[in-house]
Formats: sequence, structure tokens, C-alpha cells
Amino acid sequence: MDESYDWPLSDTESMTFLIHGPETTWHRLPGVYIFAYQTEDRWCAVYVGRTDEFSTRITNREHWEAAVLLGATHIHAQLEVVDSIRQSVSAKLIQMHQPPLNTSLA
Repeated sequence: MDESYDWPLSDTESMTFLIHGPETTWHRLPGVYIFAYQTEDRWCAVYVGRTDEFSTRITNREHWEAAVLLGATHIHAQLEVVDSIRQSVSAKLIQMHQPPLNTSLA
């Protein structure tokens, strides 16, 4: 059974993401992902992204290497085929969690 984490999108809603190690083999599927690290009581987002294909976007090491320098150890991923939902979810996650790599790129 895969581990998962419920990421708050707002004060009233959340979305469950599956937790993966950096060595995961990714498929050509669309979704939202979070580079994160764990503290004693929660996960902390370092970068939030969305992609048409996990296999090409997550394997692009530029953001992952920067995220690792900020403590990221895992990748949380949620399959989502509808682009407008991917955009909405990623925007809500960035607004709610203020990941340092997203705010520095803004």
C-alpha cells in the first residue's frame, strides 16, 4: 500500500497525494506534484508544479536539485487529467503553503 498525505488547499478543502521517493519511475500521465520534506508533525512543500507528463517533467532535475538543497526528500503526486483543475490545484497549493521555490520564481 502506498503512503499518502492530505495537503490542505484552503481552510476547508484538501487533496490526497501519493508519496514517492526520488528514484520513482514516472509514467506519461498528467497531474500535480510537490517536492517536500517531513518534519515531526507534517510535510512541508518546497516546490509545487503541474505537468502534462510526469515522466518528462519530474525527471527534469533542475527544480529537484534546487528543492533538495532546501531539504526536499520526497515527491508527492496526484493524477489529474483536466488541465484547468491542475492549474487550480497548483495555484491553491502555492497560495496556501508558499513553497520557497515557487515564491522565488514568481
